[in-house]
Amino acid sequence: MPILVRAEYPVGDLLVRYVAPADRPEAWGLMLLPLAKANEVVAPREWLEAPAITQLPAPWNRTPAWEVDPLVHAHVSGDVLPGGFANGRTLRHSATTASLAVREHRRRDEGGAVVLTTILAASCGLVCRHELTVDPRGGVVGVRVTAENPTAQPLTLDYLSAFSLGGLTPFAADDAPGRLHVHRFRSAWSAEGRHDERSVESLHLERSWTGHGVRSERFGAVGSLPVNGWFPFVAVEDRAAGVTWAAQLATPGTWQLEICRRADQLALSGGGPDRLTGEWRHTLAPGASVAAPPAFLTVAAGGIDAVCDRLVAAARARAEPLPAGRPSCPSSSTNGAPPGGTRRTTRSSRSPRGWPAAACATS
Repeated sequence: MPILVRAEYPVGDLLVRYVAPADRPEAWGLMLLPLAKANEVVAPREWLEAPAITQLPAPWNRTPAWEVDPLVHAHVSGDVLPGGFANGRTLRHSATTASLAVREHRRRDEGGAVVLTTILAASCGLVCRHELTVDPRGGVVGVRVTAENPTAQPLTLDYLSAFSLGGLTPFAADDAPGRLHVHRFRSAWSAEGRHDERSVESLHLERSWTGHGVRSERFGAVGSLPVNGWFPFVAVEDRAAGVTWAAQLATPGTWQLEICRRADQLALSGGGPDRLTGEWRHTLAPGASVAAPPAFLTVAAGGIDAVCDRLVAAARARAEPLPAGRPSCPSSSTNGAPPGGTRRTTRSSRSPRGWPAAACATS
């Protein structure tokens, strides 16, 4: 079964691609590619072909190798919890998410940026608005997700993703063993960020041999200190392809990020609090809506420095200038600097450069 390209937009040095499985053409997912490397994307394998699979009795000997990660994940109270040993680890892949279907998609140009709006509706009546703002000058994509209840009955959300980026990596036909690395930054109050780099395998994010088990690495912070253990930033690097994807949340409170795998490709997602992180629930009265925190995504040909430089430049461009006569913030390192403030970038003993992610992750 092929992957359908439902829409794509070259913007600056990025290619924004919306994809869907052929058997559910309205179930869109999002991929980001460096435009210069778009011709290096390979078709994913269709089935798992290891002897441990092919020697099983039917129908277990025909296991799909890939899936399209949904554009938006939402969990409505009462949904059947995710299977594959995921209960308590993730709220992705709920019944509501599985029923989300695209009802409208449009593009507009605004202030030099390209704005892509996608409207999705679920079987329970929930409507999600996914808005992507692509800046061709800096190569950073802003994401805003809003959920609305147009029904006559209240709907209670347990989870709403701020973004979901799938298909990692599109440069390998299989599950890309040994070539994917996850980058994060640890920190605490008044502490500099420490670069944490781990292989996908060391995080136990290999796909399950049958494709049934869900693999998830969730991390975040609870409370009004947004950098309390981790910065709200994650990146995945494909070292064989020389490409890195990164995601960053802009929030002053509880947040969570997740690296998830159910098939060959990884997916990155995240957002504000949910029932697993922060014991969050939000009841939408008829006609009411709620927005997830802003997220910023990028991809670059290069490593961690390349994507961090893009996010830092975008954060500086968004920062409001200080009022006239007000002194700038001190240059010493702080945790959770306010929007528009300044912060010294942290340095890693492994690199002669400053790691910029610590300066941008709470913009």
